[in-house]
Amino acid sequence: MIENGRPLIVHIIRRLSMGGLENGLVNLINHMDPEHYRHAILCLKDCDEFCSRIKRKDVDIIALHKQEGKNLSIHGLKCN
Repeated sequence: MIENGRPLIVHIIRRLSMGGLENGLVNLINHMDPEHYRHAILCLKDCDEFCSRIKRKDVDIIALHKQEGKNLSIHGLKCN
């Protein structure tokens, strides 16, 4: 979806917590030009205080709180 000429990039990860991939994702979001790109993070599990490292206020973080195994009844809940 493009809004004001800025495409939305949705990052899908297991959970937003301290880790190498997650640290790289936060650095990527913090250093990409906010005038050119929008971001959202979809966490299959959850997120913790690590999400406070994201400096941009316009990044939506959605935690689905998926249980282990096949869980077809997940709901989208905002984490921040």
